[in-house]
Amino acid sequence: MKKLIQYVVLILAIPFKTYAQETVTVIFSVGGKDAVFKLELARHPDQWHKGLSQRTTLKKDRGMLFDFLIPRHVVMWMKETLIPLDILFLNAQGEIINIYEQAKPLSLKPITSQGMSRYVIELNGGMAKQL
Repeated sequence: MKKLIQYVVLILAIPFKTYAQETVTVIFSVGGKDAVFKLELARHPDQWHKGLSQRTTLKKDRGMLFDFLIPRHVVMWMKETLIPLDILFLNAQGEIINIYEQAKPLSLKPITSQGMSRYVIELNGGMAKQL
């Protein structure tokens, strides 16, 4: 019994796994112009589900990069997302497959990739037109 209690105490002493919010810098080069964004990185299911939900503002040069680790058909939605977003779907090589512009806040409408996507970038609504 004493050994069992020690084992339980050791398990309880181990902190729950948390993920520090990593950021990456992404540069879009279009027509000789560069647009630089600092994106929060979402690489784990709990981060994928939360995304940019509950944010009331987002700086112009900020957003989120979702890395789904392997290419797949991706479906996103705007549940609990309070600001309009542009959603860019990218293949495993980082090439844009399709863009969904001005996704409506709080919408449950499915937003899907038009092919196999490994990455998704969410930016402020209207930013995709400026690239």
